[in-house]
Parts: sequence; structure tokens; C-alpha cells
Amino acid sequence: MKGGGAAGFPLINVILDSLQQLYNHRLVLITSLLLLIICVLGLKNHDQITLGQLETPSNNQNTTTREQPISDWPREKPSNDISKAWIEMIQIAEIDDPHVRTPKECQTAVIKAGFDPKAVETITKAFVKVQYGNKSVTPVHHNRVQAALSDLLSTDGASQE
Repeated sequence: MKGGGAAGFPLINVILDSLQQLYNHRLVLITSLLLLIICVLGLKNHDQITLGQLETPSNNQNTTTREQPISDWPREKPSNDISKAWIEMIQIAEIDDPHVRTPKECQTAVIKAGFDPKAVETITKAFVKVQYGNKSVTPVHHNRVQAALSDLLSTDGASQE
């Protein structure tokens, strides 16, 4: 026998034919393998999966909705005057869900609520620098933010009316 195969069938042809069949049915094979993995994982974690985890929260559970005031926001006491001013700005503008918004989204909401865009931008920029940019509160930041906050408090959204 030449070529190392059986009578009339070289071994290389058998291997190539088998690989061709696997390639032709690759989608079915991959799908089957994925389903098998999902089933095995499902059986392995069957005790951990309950219908209770899939249910929606009941009315008596502590959930945050737009109708509920967020009395626990902010969760931590502000660590500096810039953060205090930013939080006060969000509170006087009565922004919904500030804990799930970025500072830029809060800035946009405060401006839409009718507050002075320049003052809002001053407070937000300083807040971002101090809170996320690891910058220290400088007297310049402090003075600018306090002046901007005074402007906001004096207008209190009057530009919207």
C-alpha cells in the first residue's frame, strides 16, 4: 500500500473529506456546542436560579423612581466647598435622578431648568476638576464657584419665566 492508506483510500483523502464535512456543517456544530454549554451551565446553577430572582420588585421594597424624592442623595457628605456648591446647584434646580447622571448631563438639565448657563458651567467645570481630575480647591476656584452659586441663588431659575 502506498500513501499509508487503506485499499483504494489514501489516509489523507479520508482526513480531508472529514474536515470538509465538519466545515460544511460548522454552523450546526457550533450551535449545538453552544446549546450544550448553556444546558450544562443551567444544570450546574439550577439550585441558584429561582423565580424570585426574575420577579419585579414589589411596591414595599426600597426602589428609586422619579416620583420618590431622593433623600439619601448625595450619599456622602461633600468633602469641599466646590462639591457643596455643585450639590446645592443640583438641589435648587430640582434635577431628577442626579445619582445616575454625569456632571455634563446635570449641567444640561440645570440650564434647561432656566438657570444661567455661564454660572452653571463655572460650577460644573470646577466640580469635575476637583472631583475627577484630582485637582485641589484653589482660592480662585472657590471664589469663582461662590460667585456663580450666588448668581444662581439670586435668579433661582428666573430666566426661564
